[in-house]
Amino acid sequence: MLIATVWLFLFVDTKNTLNMKSRRLHYISRITNLLIETNNPKMKVDEIATRLGITKKTIYNYFDSKQQLFECVLDSYLKSKIEETKENLNHYSNPISSLIYIGHSIGPVFRDCTPLYEQKIGVVKTNPMLNIFFQRRQDLVDIVKRIFIKGIREELFESDIDIEIACQVYLSGIETLYRPNGLLCSKKISSHQISQVLYYMLKGNCTRIGLSVLREKVDIKVIVD
Repeated sequence: MLIATVWLFLFVDTKNTLNMKSRRLHYISRITNLLIETNNPKMKVDEIATRLGITKKTIYNYFDSKQQLFECVLDSYLKSKIEETKENLNHYSNPISSLIYIGHSIGPVFRDCTPLYEQKIGVVKTNPMLNIFFQRRQDLVDIVKRIFIKGIREELFESDIDIEIACQVYLSGIETLYRPNGLLCSKKISSHQISQVLYYMLKGNCTRIGLSVLREKVDIKVIVD
């Protein structure tokens, strides 16, 4: 009888824990979408609760503080976008196509998440926030590094390039271009214009074969509206 009672207690406790985690993830997703859609990272918890149709107390049932809430939002957003990018890379046939896709998909992520880890969020910018960003960014560096290695094997990229530097330069370039006042920060920039910028960012790494493939993938002719 005692053993059955203990097992029942453990079952109920585990179920409650899973429900809490599920609800927490649910609110993280909704809050992330709200902050991105409204482009208002300064939003107060009261306003977030009102916009979601819940109470402030409900939010604090799942998060210890506003700081923790934003840390969870930033981490969840970056993880989901990087996972989405990894899955979609399966649809691209060669390393150059893959890197162009990353430039198109990750650039807006940098643009959207920047306010979430800077002081604009209304809470103090702390090491945990920056650490989350750099940790997820390193995940992306690892992905790009594997693509460059594959590109070298396929003789699309020069064999003597420093892969680590090439990865960092490519991602840093994308990040800079999508920051406020950056060349690609406006959502009005066309896909064609983005591809042109990525062309010049990748061109210096390419062999003659790689450059030919790059030119096939990107039309560098200027389109006059």
